[in-house]
Amino acid sequence: MQQKANTVCNVKCLHFQQQQAQQQQQQQQAQGPTSAHEALVAAVFNCCVFGDERDQVLAKWNLIQAQWGTGQAYYSRNAPPLELNEQNPLCRFKAVGYSRLGGREDKDGHVAMLFNKPEQEIKNNQQALTTSLQGLMGNKPNLAVTIECVKAVSDSKTQVVIYVVDKGAGNTHISASELSNFLNAGAARNALNGAGCTTVSPVTAPSPQMLAQYLQTAPPGMDMRLWKQAQADNPDPENYIPVPIIGFSEIKFRSGCQSEQAKLQAQWLQRAAADLAELRTRRAAATARLAQLAARLHARRHTLLQVVARREVVGRVGAALSPEEEAARARLHELTSQLAAPPLYNGRLNELLCAVRLQRSASAGASHERYHLDPGAQEDVKQFLSLQQKGMAHLLDTARKDLAALGTIAEGMSRLVRA
Repeated sequence: MQQKANTVCNVKCLHFQQQQAQQQQQQQQAQGPTSAHEALVAAVFNCCVFGDERDQVLAKWNLIQAQWGTGQAYYSRNAPPLELNEQNPLCRFKAVGYSRLGGREDKDGHVAMLFNKPEQEIKNNQQALTTSLQGLMGNKPNLAVTIECVKAVSDSKTQVVIYVVDKGAGNTHISASELSNFLNAGAARNALNGAGCTTVSPVTAPSPQMLAQYLQTAPPGMDMRLWKQAQADNPDPENYIPVPIIGFSEIKFRSGCQSEQAKLQAQWLQRAAADLAELRTRRAAATARLAQLAARLHARRHTLLQVVARREVVGRVGAALSPEEEAARARLHELTSQLAAPPLYNGRLNELLCAVRLQRSASAGASHERYHLDPGAQEDVKQFLSLQQKGMAHLLDTARKDLAALGTIAEGMSRLVRA
């Protein structure tokens, strides 16, 4: 009887422990995870929806959805499903790109405003945005708000860069830090929140401390090893910083930005090619104009030379030739008489030709040549003979020109004497 009582007592204790465990599990399921990270862990590793082996299949499906970065993860019958996105740490579609560091200074006064609106909507309401910002500044006549650029950050987010000029202080820009602090405080901040502006930050180069803090902590959902490897592979750490690329939407956006930049570069190249073509055309026209002007200059020089010669002839009418001119005239006549006596030179050329023929006939019967010139020496002889021939031709041409000039002078003097 005592043994039966002990057995019944043990069964009751075991049943009570099971009830307590079930109650605790139900309380935990009722409370649910306190954060999205805990909910993701529960959906993948501690799925309790059916209470049987189907929870394992559901957990695997939740893991696949988490790696995709989309879908709903059911992990408890008492809790709503977890909305999965690309920011969860289990998403596999992640990479790291590089962006250029800003190089503006605080005195330039450029401030970036991030709006949860498409780019086209911001551009359509750009004038209204300028008016609203002017109102936030108190509609002071000495302050002028200027929107420098409107650039899309994603399909649904747009970055607007502005600066404010103080006309009363010599058209100087309000510093970026001062303008950013004003827009991030008080009524200005509330008004910007109502307009869809999420962040306002100065567009300045980050300080070394800020850059070190940014690189030290990996972005949400990014593996620290991948983040460190991206820093090590940075091609230019002085000008570029790593930025996370999570999901296909960001890849699509960066691809679109790259395509737009490629189109802009192609347009600039086309414009440069058109400018080069125009410059080539202008250069050709200028070259033709220069050639025309050079021809006109040469003609006028020749005309001027004729005028000077006639003037000289007129001035020397009735004057006798100087001793130098008389000597030149006598020398020219002597050269003319020598050139006009062809038998003299023809006889010498015939003698040389006979000597060459005798030399050739004498050497033809010999078994070998008595002399031999290498190609270099032959070339030198040819050049020397060519120079001699050119010199003689130039001398003959000069003599002919001088004789013609003397004939012209003599004819002109005779005309002047007759007149």
